[in-house]
Parts: sequence; C-alpha cells; structure tokens
Amino acid sequence: LEFVVTLRMVPAAPGEQRKRLGVDADWADGRTLYIKSVMEGAIEEWNSDHRGGDRAVRAGDRVVAVNGKSGDAQVMVQECRDSS
Repeated sequence: LEFVVTLRMVPAAPGEQRKRLGVDADWADGRTLYIKSVMEGAIEEWNSDHRGGDRAVRAGDRVVAVNGKSGDAQVMVQECRDSS
C-alpha cells in the first residue's frame, strides 16, 4: 500500500520551536528510508489524525520520496532535516 503523508513542520505560533519529525529511520539501502520506530512528533500527530485507517505510518514502512525527491536516501534525509 502506498500513500501520501502531508506534514506541516512550521511552528504553530511565533516563538515556538519547529516540530520534530518523530521517526527513527535507516537509509542503508541507499534508496528509501526504512521506518524503525515512530516517536513523539509530526508523524505521531499524523497517525493520531488518521487512527483506525490504513494511512498510519508504522515501524516497517518505507519512505520512497520527500518533497518530490526520491531514489537517493541521503538526499531525502537532508530534505527532512532542512524542512524540520
């Protein structure tokens, strides 16, 4: 099953810190980000909003693209860092 996750990573109010993404990922295959665990952060909030459906992000899932960047795990990791 493939689905799109859209996250807003900006602070909710002036002076607040940006949200953390909230995942531990492995990118050893060089092409995808393998989700090892989900922690507190934007992904956990996404999961809460999509509870009971098949669009929750779980350990064992793979991220195949970040903001239109795909095929290079290191580029996707950098995009996550730059966007959070």
